[in-house]
Amino acid sequence: MAIKGLEIRNDGIVHENEDRMVFEVFNDDNSDKDKFLARNVRAFIVKRNGWIADHYRDDWEYYCVLAGEAHWFFEDMKTRERERHVVKAGGKVKIPPNVAHSLKVKKGTIVLGRYFKPFQELKTNKYVLEWARGEAGN
Repeated sequence: MAIKGLEIRNDGIVHENEDRMVFEVFNDDNSDKDKFLARNVRAFIVKRNGWIADHYRDDWEYYCVLAGEAHWFFEDMKTRERERHVVKAGGKVKIPPNVAHSLKVKKGTIVLGRYFKPFQELKTNKYVLEWARGEAGN
């Protein structure tokens, strides 16, 4: 069984040659175009190997891995359904409300996040996915 609403896409590359790779970040279908607000986009650059996130929110979250790769772990707070996905550069993640997530990442990974509210207004509920650490080996 899969977590309802969770969407992982690793098919974002639209052009690649020896000089560059171009991939869609957001708005790759018509359903989100009227909702996109550039002021609600944040990028984060991982400074050291380890775990980040460990939370869930009451609103949708959208992410795109710009460089590196991230091992994403998810748990639906209502059904307790769990999933794990590896998302590489160009891959996108669409997380529904109330799905906890944690990422195992390496230094230098860059992830872009988009939210429907300004970042400062987001309610973040801390939740550590202990099972993910055991599954990932630390």
